[in-house]
Amino acid sequence: MQSVHRALTARTAVHHKTPGVPPWYSDAPVVHAKDHVYLLEHGLIYASPCIASQHTSRCSASILLTLERKPFKVTFRDKSYQFKAVAVRPLVERSLHAENAALISVLVHPNHPEFSRFRTIVRPGYMELDRETFAHLDDSLRAAAAGTLPLQRSAELLDQTIAAVVCRLPNSKRPDPRVERVIELLRENPNRTLSDLAETVGLSCNRMSHLFADVVGLPWRSYVLWQKVLTAALMLTSGRRLTEIAMTAGFADSAHLSNTWQQAFGASPSQFLNSEYVELHFEGNRLQASRAAAGLGSTPQQRVCPHCGSTLTD
Repeated sequence: MQSVHRALTARTAVHHKTPGVPPWYSDAPVVHAKDHVYLLEHGLIYASPCIASQHTSRCSASILLTLERKPFKVTFRDKSYQFKAVAVRPLVERSLHAENAALISVLVHPNHPEFSRFRTIVRPGYMELDRETFAHLDDSLRAAAAGTLPLQRSAELLDQTIAAVVCRLPNSKRPDPRVERVIELLRENPNRTLSDLAETVGLSCNRMSHLFADVVGLPWRSYVLWQKVLTAALMLTSGRRLTEIAMTAGFADSAHLSNTWQQAFGASPSQFLNSEYVELHFEGNRLQASRAAAGLGSTPQQRVCPHCGSTLTD
């Protein structure tokens, strides 16, 4: 495996001031290999040997599990718990500490068919899981952490990890054709207003808002904000300036994008692009199609990932 190893001995407070050193790493001394991020059509797989994040509240649902079965700490509001595997429903505020314990974080995006099932997780918004539930996926999980997992297999790993959880969750609301139509129209034009879309499907604005949240599992505003983040993600490695990406995706400015991105993924856009510490793996063909559908212009140049031979976008 070609990886970069670096001893990080500075404390977290120093990391925030040190150029090039991501601020989400633990203050414990570690020997650090690259994080590996698999950006997929319906979710994200983030593998890291050490994480210490501040409080975030994400539109995506999360499945967190330790690679080598070492416990990690998750804090919900002011209470901390130790887990080896846990599922977290969307929009639940939490912080994460996995010091010297390799962790796999699977984000289930709102466009995943099983996303709404995670809303059935009861308060306070998490469900502890048996780590052995995922034992059959250990080889793929280790490959993801090493950056050697092929892109096709990473999409399968995402769905298999999600399937291992949703079979333990209650059924969610049945799909509503009016909501499905609204989502389709939003994909075509993310700037359409709620009142416009509600009128298109024959509902009042208030009824559409409540029905959307009930069926999808996210409030309308949260879903639209997530869609803007997804649009920005499709442009992240296009070579465009962050300000241009922010404006194209519908954010007020680059600071608005950065703050929203931090909440969605736990790190800023610039940290995701720090190739010294993070290796991005793209589901190339599908993301290119999504770019075209979103009207994002020409496709950026590509290169081959040295770890798995998959197509990366520059």
